[in-house]
Amino acid sequence: MNTKPIYALLLCILASCQSSRTTDIERVSVTPEIVVNDLETPMPGQLQVTENYLLWTDPFSSEFGVHLLERETGKELSAVAPIGNGPEEFLSPTVSTVSGDSFLTYDYNANRFFLGSGDKSTWEKLDWDIKHLVEVTRITPLNKEQFVAFSPSQNPSFALLDHEGKVLNRFGKAPIEEEVSNSFAAFQGGVTYHPIREILVYSLFNFPYIASYKKGKGVFALQHEFKEGANCHIVEGKLKYDRSKKGISELALTKDYIVTLERDYQTDPMDESTVGRDFSKLPQTVFLYDYNLILKKIVHTGMPILRIAATPLTNEVYAVGVNPDFAIVKFNL
Repeated sequence: MNTKPIYALLLCILASCQSSRTTDIERVSVTPEIVVNDLETPMPGQLQVTENYLLWTDPFSSEFGVHLLERETGKELSAVAPIGNGPEEFLSPTVSTVSGDSFLTYDYNANRFFLGSGDKSTWEKLDWDIKHLVEVTRITPLNKEQFVAFSPSQNPSFALLDHEGKVLNRFGKAPIEEEVSNSFAAFQGGVTYHPIREILVYSLFNFPYIASYKKGKGVFALQHEFKEGANCHIVEGKLKYDRSKKGISELALTKDYIVTLERDYQTDPMDESTVGRDFSKLPQTVFLYDYNLILKKIVHTGMPILRIAATPLTNEVYAVGVNPDFAIVKFNL
């Protein structure tokens, strides 16, 4: 039997595109303003922004998983999402903003979903049973009545849910046309929604890929797609990619920009396979795309960045940076 791996080149992904894409792009620098000087955690989880609050999650906490801060001052107001096995507790809470100061806190593995606001006494438990959705990694609210569940191993990978968790329809295009057996790992990424533009944006961790979907009358349609990568190919049905480079680590939507946390390999040729838990080696740049997915600027922040977040109302970005401890900072684009 011939066991030699069969390689299939992905014609839509060219290693040479990375350098040409960033050659003529405007590069600017910003000086981030410190909002919170020291986050007491070995590593922050998520960072989210509402109109008046900052939320960050602590995956290592044994008490509360989500911290609610005053947006302007960084003062902690409360800690929510208690850790545990109780009916209103979480094993690994995740947060997604809704609108205004509302947010969804959920633990898909424990089948627990709560809509809340800045006042934790207003939490509403959602009695969903969506275990029929396979390998959901993210749930993104469109508003308080509709939500999008993302399952990277499925095709289509997005399911539009109503307030009761029922599937209204499915949509989404896989980042590559070929079927691969490791789609759950290969197609992991960020998903966020711009409620004013009514655009859902999806990006990939493993190689540069962004897709935007425009919301219509109850359905989403692919609007724009941008992709390129580093030496991707298929071996025995699995997608393989160059682990010395990465795609988009974090995704945020502002008033005018799709903001991504990416490394500028032209000025910072780091081998990503050597980074590990060395947070000093994190990328220090954010890329600014317009809503046609055209790269407009590369912004150097002057510090390693782990997380980014924004609201659709301004062009202000919040980030978790290394300074030298974890800190929450902000800067204008």
